Amino acid sequence: MKAPDLPFIGRGQRLSERVADELRTAITEQRFPAGARLPTETALAEGFGVSRAVVREAVSRLKSEGLVVSLQGSGLFVPEGRPLTPLRLDPKVHESSTTLEELYELRRAVETEIAALAAVRRTRSAMAAVQAALKAVDGAASRGSDGVEEDLAFHQAIAEASGNRLLCSTWSFLGQYLRGAIHITHTNEARSPAFEAEVRSEHARIVDAIRRRAPEDARAAVLAHLAGAAARLATTSRAH
Repeated sequence: MKAPDLPFIGRGQRLSERVADELRTAITEQRFPAGARLPTETALAEGFGVSRAVVREAVSRLKSEGLVVSLQGSGLFVPEGRPLTPLRLDPKVHESSTTLEELYELRRAVETEIAALAAVRRTRSAMAAVQAALKAVDGAASRGSDGVEEDLAFHQAIAEASGNRLLCSTWSFLGQYLRGAIHITHTNEARSPAFEAEVRSEHARIVDAIRRRAPEDARAAVLAHLAGAAARLATTSRAH
């Protein structure tokens, strides 16, 4: 089958990711409909202007997502049953002020409900895990560490306290993309003792609301924390 208007990729970026993105779009937009046979590896390489090794790596990624299947001796095909589209975010989401704001909006939507449910459902052991995670965050700050992993673990502990496995999985997924943003905010906060004190206070209010089983207070505490993080980042950006 002829490649449907595949763009010349060339050089200058992670080529396998670009090729995978273009093929994924062609499949989801049904330019390669269900049951269609994809062009050969050689034809794809020529169409995209990349090596066969790059095409092979891109196709491997699509196979893992269930978007492409390989039939022995027949080539690559789009499955007859429409595969589920995996949730994907741009790995560089924290590098743009616009997408960073969108990431904060996503966090507000997810984390407020997580905290509210944690306040209602947390067990004694889950509460102990949240408090231990908070202690680890404070310890990282005292040591001068960036505390990114400790911060992620703190929020993951709250997600687990919610008792909702889907929210736990959602937070775990988001955590992959938050490392960069959290590193930026922690680096900025470390430059100012006042900022560090604000963060400690915000974290403490979240934990206290969960401990008191006060869901609305927990929601409000998370909103205040995320608003504070955004404000501190904006203040530091203006200073530079």
